[in-house]
Amino acid sequence: WRTLQAALEDRDEPITTELCEQLYDKYIGTERAQNVLAETQGDAQEVFQTILADVLDAGGAASMYGDELTAASEELVDTMNVNKIREVVKSLVNETAKMADSSRRLQEKLESATSDVETLRARLDKLERESMTDPLTGLRNRKALERQLAACFDEQRKESVPFSLIMLDIDHFKEFNDKYGHHIGDA
Repeated sequence: WRTLQAALEDRDEPITTELCEQLYDKYIGTERAQNVLAETQGDAQEVFQTILADVLDAGGAASMYGDELTAASEELVDTMNVNKIREVVKSLVNETAKMADSSRRLQEKLESATSDVETLRARLDKLERESMTDPLTGLRNRKALERQLAACFDEQRKESVPFSLIMLDIDHFKEFNDKYGHHIGDA
């Protein structure tokens, strides 16, 4: 807050509504985080839809392969004709090659999707870290404190381990809250 206040006081330009909106977006607003989250959700949905389509295609190929095996088995049951046996075996070899190729393509697609999911996970992890950090000071924020306190309470309940909490007011932020409201202060 003091850094922001000093930056504003050092300006030779007047404080405009546009400047206030820029400062709000930079230091308080959550629009960027919401945009990143929405983009990540859209990307995740696209990845999962692609994976589902690929798995369904592979399932269809496997089903067709099973049908070919069944048909070949039925053809071989009553035949003693060597040419017919050769024809069925040749067909099975071709179908097996197609199935192997389909399996290889599915594996490649799943490996690519795994990489995409890891990228999305990293993006979400970064967003979560940012949501737990004050952008102005780089310190952990109230949301991080509440999460840590919940973990401490859980550990205390499970392990009967006592813990203490000491809080110090080092920035007199109450003045900010009194002036601009707790909602803005919390944000």
